[in-house]
Amino acid sequence: MASSKFYERNHKKFSTKIKAILFDLDNTLITTRKADVKACKKLAELLHEKHGMGEEEADYTTTNYLKAFRKCPDNPSMSLEQWRTDLWQKALPEQFRHLTYEVYEQWLKLRYHYLELPNELVQMLKQLRKNYLLAIITNGPSNAQWEKIHKLGLNMGKSSLFDCILVSADLAWEKPDPRIFLAACNYLGVTPNDCIMVGDKIETDIKGASEAGLMASVWLPLNYPDPVDVSQRTIYPDITISNIYELKSLLIVDDVTPTHATTQGPSTSGNSRSLKLKACRSTGVGNGASPSSSTLSSCTGTGCFSSSKGKVNASNTAPYPKRFLPPPDLDNNNSNASDGS
Repeated sequence: MASSKFYERNHKKFSTKIKAILFDLDNTLITTRKADVKACKKLAELLHEKHGMGEEEADYTTTNYLKAFRKCPDNPSMSLEQWRTDLWQKALPEQFRHLTYEVYEQWLKLRYHYLELPNELVQMLKQLRKNYLLAIITNGPSNAQWEKIHKLGLNMGKSSLFDCILVSADLAWEKPDPRIFLAACNYLGVTPNDCIMVGDKIETDIKGASEAGLMASVWLPLNYPDPVDVSQRTIYPDITISNIYELKSLLIVDDVTPTHATTQGPSTSGNSRSLKLKACRSTGVGNGASPSSSTLSSCTGTGCFSSSKGKVNASNTAPYPKRFLPPPDLDNNNSNASDGS
């Protein structure tokens, strides 16, 4: 097993049983930055080989597109497709602009080829979901994030890998605002101390998890220098992992879905790892079922929701999160976020 780094500061928290795992999307579940670079490099090769564009010019064109693409503006006045094709129109040299839509379609195909979840990750998520409630909390433009979610099959009805998916642009807050974490907890019918958060950004995922009072945070840093000097940092993850697959080795995973919340302690079998976090999946939550009043009543905090007789009432006039909806028509309701395009 690859080694994982633990911080003593919150080490005692791991004796508490976990009910839910909250995931970031970009650069955590999917390798957005790496995939976008690979797609543009491959596209540059095609522009050179198929259309006769010079190698340096092709690299320059795709690099310029990617830089502009990562700066998705707030409230664009056009559809996602039109915005992207306009970027290609500007990035392509004049003599190649007649290829704009063809290039856009090829780029989109390549992008999702490289974004596709590896089968190993899909199987790991399926196994985790037998024991835990799973959620995605992602910052970014609504239409762009929902496109990823649908194209990658992350919310395919009853076979979905996730019990709750929240996109910041659909709500009144984005990470690190603790209210978006509390909204996910409320929808899953768990308390913040029942959850762990897995993400790649200290300033959004880890900070937000800490401020929301989650049991623990798991940091999956990108393979480039951390923008925050460690000596200047005030927020630390509880665990740092080098790849998403290390997560499974930190958790207890059963072969069958529990029919009720377990109260057993950590496994003491000979095959157990140095740290085991016991799974606990509540009945009646997920797979389209509504959380019971007993599980909802314990979710407290600023911006969280209260429940009565199994029904949820939003406080502070905040929108109640919905899962498994088709992508909203929200071209004019986008939130600026890196990799959220």
